[in-house]
Amino acid sequence: MQVLEILGGILTLLGSLFLLLASIGIVRMPDTYNRMQTGTKATTLGSLLFFIGIGLAHPQMWGKITALIIFILITNPLSSHVLARALHYTGVSPILKKKRDMHTESRDDLRSDILEYEAQQHAESDIQSSGTHSDPGVSEDFIADAAAAENRKAADGKSGSRKKPASTAGGSTS
Repeated sequence: MQVLEILGGILTLLGSLFLLLASIGIVRMPDTYNRMQTGTKATTLGSLLFFIGIGLAHPQMWGKITALIIFILITNPLSSHVLARALHYTGVSPILKKKRDMHTESRDDLRSDILEYEAQQHAESDIQSSGTHSDPGVSEDFIADAAAAENRKAADGKSGSRKKPASTAGGSTS
């Protein structure tokens, strides 16, 4: 029994070390995709080692720990995949530097990601406020029709008048 408790303590400490390294890696990695990979892999392994260590030290908790382990094994990779796919869909590209550029450029960090996001949000708000649209898949006619519809809605809202619904032909409503 003493050996299982010592082994459980060692695995719990090792799991905690992996969790610490994951948190440091999230701050140190150069781009969002690498941060996500670091967080997912290291926290999955760290959590598993931590829970296995607790299970060895306290065998009566194996049922709950097994459920937690299964939950972590399913949700960590799945959530990481969904987040990475959403990032890719929104156009965030990973940093791919050539070896010669790695020594001359500073690495990307969280601050530059935040500044880039804020600049993108500011640009989107400028586009919305100016009424222009830069999406090549949307035609100018569509934009003009949408603007005209918005103007009609605004005019209808200001005058307070509503159009009467068209009556059915040859019948009365009761």
